[in-house]
Formats: sequence, structure tokens, C-alpha cells
Amino acid sequence: EHSQLRIRLDLSHVKDYSLFPGQVIAVTGYNPGDCFVVDKLYTGIAPESNQDSWKIDQNFNLLILSGPFFYLRPPPSTASQTAQQEEEEDEEENEKKQTKKDNVQFKWPQINPSILSSVTSVIILGPIIDENDIDLIELFPFKNYDHIMNDFLSSFNTHFSSRLPEDTPILILPEFNDPNSDPIYPQPAYSRRHFDKPTFNNSTLDYESLPNPSVIGINGLNIGITTTNIIEDLLNEEIVKTENKPCKIGTDDNKQPGFGKRMVRYLVEQRSWYPVRSKNVNIDWVRLEKGGGWEEGAGIGKVDMVIMGSEGGEFVEEEEGGRVGVNVGRRAIGVVRGEKRRGKEGSLIDHLKVEIWKL
Repeated sequence: EHSQLRIRLDLSHVKDYSLFPGQVIAVTGYNPGDCFVVDKLYTGIAPESNQDSWKIDQNFNLLILSGPFFYLRPPPSTASQTAQQEEEEDEEENEKKQTKKDNVQFKWPQINPSILSSVTSVIILGPIIDENDIDLIELFPFKNYDHIMNDFLSSFNTHFSSRLPEDTPILILPEFNDPNSDPIYPQPAYSRRHFDKPTFNNSTLDYESLPNPSVIGINGLNIGITTTNIIEDLLNEEIVKTENKPCKIGTDDNKQPGFGKRMVRYLVEQRSWYPVRSKNVNIDWVRLEKGGGWEEGAGIGKVDMVIMGSEGGEFVEEEEGGRVGVNVGRRAIGVVRGEKRRGKEGSLIDHLKVEIWKL
């Protein structure tokens, strides 16, 4: 009988808890017949971060750019220009103007040159553009999504190639709302065809397209990266009760100072990049539960730091096991810099300086 697979939990005797749909837990208590009365609740144990493997100093400097990215609107045509004047324009000049008008010009923020000159890696979190952006389609009716992606990469390369150190890795991850990506999680990387254009043949930067999620190694630090809206989805679905406050489901009251630590703990304890059951994401559960990614070693259980680009609130927090969570949000810039310390005293977050700015 399917009805025997479910039983109602009575949590009235538990002083505080935070739960969400899809969470794997263990409980102790007794069954009076119509429910299970819980006296103790266990949500999991987060494995400790391997502090002996990483070396964080001033040579650790990550620049994080989170989309969707702003673009410039093409200038409107002047009413004083007659059709005859247009025909008299030089054909080559006219072609140049048309090309410039048709290209999507992206708007890049002003970043302190001292920050850019010391960057060791750049992480670009999708979406590059939002498929729901109707204005973009109306402004550039003859551009397909491939062309817009190429315009983005070309614009980035033009703006940053002379400002960043030579051979700086540029790591780019997709997101669901980007029409150039596959709408399933875990997501494969952006198509390599975008990175094989002549624009990049002479580039001083090292572009690499990564799947979502990914785990990369920098200075002995295992860094997990994901672009899903996981923080907002967890906040909307979680049930939180404290000793002094009643149970509340998916309210802004759950976003109290330090909520980011709870979010990171959810991911680490559940050993999952997307542990909540939500209708907002098309999940490949088989692939996700086997380790979480399109590549081996993409499981969240072994990471030291998690970088996210989710709505729901920016934060920099360290959970009990020593892992640091950095959520820069959407349309934002994040800078994660190492600070030189003697020895390895202190936790990972003590060796980091993190700044986040909204675009």
C-alpha cells in the first residue's frame, strides 16, 4: 500500500529545527498510532574541510562576475537623415555602421585597476542573457542567441584583455535562463563553438567553458561553483522553528543574520548541489545523486568553498565543518582575496577578504 510509505511527523516536542522538502533526516521518538512523535531530530553530519591541503595568501585573488549582464541600447536613427542621404553614403562606411548597430554592446563596470592587475582567475556565472528579456529581441531582431553570445565574449575580451594579467583563466558556467544552455541540471558546459572564433586566437586570456556545477582546484583549495537559484528556492520552501519563535514556512523572517550559514550547511550535510524538491528546476536526479556533475570529482562533499550566483540574499558565511559559502547574487561583482597569515592558524574564512557589489 502506498499509504504505508508516508507517516506524519509530530515535531511539537522539538525546540528548534530547519527543514525543507527533499531533505534526508533521521528521527527518534514513538508512534502512538496516527503519527510519529519526534523527540530528537538529526539532519546530518558535515565532513570537515581539509585545511592541510590549501595555501591561501595574497596570490589568491578571484574576480566573480554574475549575470545576466547589462547591454547598451543602439542609438535611434535621426529623423533628419533622408533616404537620399542614406543612399549617397559610402557603401563601405555604411556597412561598418550597420555592423556596429547590429552588434550587442555590453556595458562593463568600472573595477579598480589594482584589483584587476592582481586577479588570478575570473569566474563568470550565467545567465549571460535572460531568455525572458523581450527588449533584447526587439532591439536586435536579426540576432540569434549564438550571435549574442559571441558578441558577449568579444566584448569581454576587448574590455578586459589589456587589464588582466596574461593567461588569466576565464571560467564560464551556464544557467537555466540562458538560451545558449541546456535547460537541465546538472548542465553541460556552453558549446565550444563560441570559443573557437578568430577573436580569441590572439587573446592573452585563457577561456574555458565549465559545466554547472563544477569543482576547480586553486592553491590546493577545492572550490565548488553553481549558478542555480538554490538559495532562493531553499528559503521559499524551508520550515524554520526556534525556541523563541513559532514555525514559519518560506517567509522573510527566515532571512535573519547568519542565514547563509544554514544554507551552506544544507548543501554540505545533504551532499547535494540541489537538495530541495522544487518545481522551478528540471533536475536529472540520477546524475545529480551520483556525484552532482557532468565530470568526475564534482561532488560537493569534498569542497572547501562554495561559490553561488543565486537570488535570495548575498552572504559570506562559514558553516560548522569549516566550509565557506559565498553567494554573490545576480547582476553582481564579487572579489575573493587571500590574506597572508603566519602558519595556518584560524579557519579558512579568516584567510579571506570578500567584497560584493551589485551592478
